[in-house]
Amino acid sequence: MVPIVRTIFAVPGDRISALPSVTARVVAFVTIVVSGLLGAVIGAGFTGIGCTENCVNLRGVGALFGAVAGAGGISVVAVLALRAMAEWRAGPGGPPPGVPSPPPGVPSPQPGVPSPQPGPAASPDET
Repeated sequence: MVPIVRTIFAVPGDRISALPSVTARVVAFVTIVVSGLLGAVIGAGFTGIGCTENCVNLRGVGALFGAVAGAGGISVVAVLALRAMAEWRAGPGGPPPGVPSPPPGVPSPQPGVPSPQPGPAASPDET
């Protein structure tokens, strides 16, 4: 098995992945962990405001809830950002807005955009 070397240039035979870069994934992971820690601090702080006695268990529950809420919210944002980055890097999947797609069987005027394949003709009853 030949190892695949990642370069900035596409070489025929290399598999191109839609995964975001390793750096982007590491940044997203670190962001989720940091937001979970900050959510735990905020949750424990809010619980401590309303507590007048020794409420260690209650502060722990508040910290846990804050950590889950903080990390959960940022994880949704991170996933959406990583998907947007992958889609942006992949490029357009069709003709630009306002340009009609070519009729079936006619080659596409844009390189890399496949033309639609001719399908079975629809009978007048199916419309």
